[in-house]
Amino acid sequence: TTQDRATERLRLLLEAAEKRAEESKKQLSDILRRESDLLQQKKQDAFQLERQHLELQRVTAALLDARKTEEAARIKEDFALATQSQLEAALRETKVKSVRLKHRLAAMGSNLQGGAKVQSWMDASGHSGSSSADLVDS
Repeated sequence: TTQDRATERLRLLLEAAEKRAEESKKQLSDILRRESDLLQQKKQDAFQLERQHLELQRVTAALLDARKTEEAARIKEDFALATQSQLEAALRETKVKSVRLKHRLAAMGSNLQGGAKVQSWMDASGHSGSSSADLVDS
């Protein structure tokens, strides 16, 4: 009968609608699970990014400290080299003045009666007659 066919058609439509509803429910469940997984991954990524940022800050600070230490060491080294150069120059100048003084004393000593005494004093005190050329080698 027509009513039986209509009932059967309604039953088939109802089954199809229930089947589609079940599939939609499953798809929604999959979407929600995927969204949850993505949110969890996003949280993990944010945490990892924060850790990497903190590590980068630590490494940057260490690098800056190392640069400051290196610069301070370079400045100290430059100062030490300058000081050493200045000391060497002062030593050379003092040696030249010492040689000149010895020569003057020797000249004065040979002009005086006690010239031998002055020369023996210079020899005894370790003031030998070194030349300016000896000083350049020092």
